[in-house]
Amino acid sequence: MRSQAQGFDLLSSSSSAVSRRAFIGGLVAGGATLLAPAVLGGEVAQAQPAPVLPFPIVGGTPIGPFGLKHFYFPTFPNPAGDSNNYVSNGTGDLSTIRDFNGVVGGVEFPPTAPVSGDPFGGMFWGADIRFIKGTYVGRDNREHRAAFAFV
Repeated sequence: MRSQAQGFDLLSSSSSAVSRRAFIGGLVAGGATLLAPAVLGGEVAQAQPAPVLPFPIVGGTPIGPFGLKHFYFPTFPNPAGDSNNYVSNGTGDLSTIRDFNGVVGGVEFPPTAPVSGDPFGGMFWGADIRFIKGTYVGRDNREHRAAFAFV
């Protein structure tokens, strides 16, 4: 009996070597991957210079021994300490960038599992994930366009 993976005959039950068919198929796939940009007229990817850092928002959330951090939790209660400023009551900002014009999206995953050894004494794990895309005034006082993620 032979095992099948992605349409190639990879291994026979009596041998642990790769079959000729799988080997040649791999060569063809690899060659096509290397030649595709040239044949299809694709451009070579160029590394972009690092964006100029934005100014953070004013204010933020105190995080235990780490002090004030320039973000607000989306909903109450604040799992990291005593704070009445959060996004859902209108006293916090979902963006973490000052002088920003663009799109901000976020999702909050409520605590779902117990955590052991949490330095903040918490009992659960949760996540706050955001994306920020648009124009902002950078630390060089010029306008820039970029996308950022907050995890």
